[in-house]
Parts: sequence; structure tokens; C-alpha cells
Amino acid sequence: MPITGQDTLGTRRTLNVGSNSYDYFSLSAAEAAGIGDVTRLPKSLKVLLENLLR
Repeated sequence: MPITGQDTLGTRRTLNVGSNSYDYFSLSAAEAAGIGDVTRLPKSLKVLLENLLR
């Protein structure tokens, strides 16, 4: 799978499913990097935030 974005916060993680691997950007890693508490955000805003991390 092609790598997208620059991953400036170091939030890219890999999910392995069977023989396939998928990259995603972890909100918990972003939270640890200092963007603040994301647990109280609605799911729709979490999706938008994950898109911004890309």
C-alpha cells in the first residue's frame, strides 16, 4: 500500500489482517503527541481529525 502524507506527528500505525497490512493514523498516538484530549469528540469529528493527520 502506498504511503501517504508526511506523518509529522509520528501517528502512522500498521494493522495486519491475514496476509494484508493497512496503514492508519492513530488518534491515541496523536493525543500522546500533544494535540489534546480526543476522547470527548463525536465520532464524526474523530474521522475528520484522522483525515487531517494524513
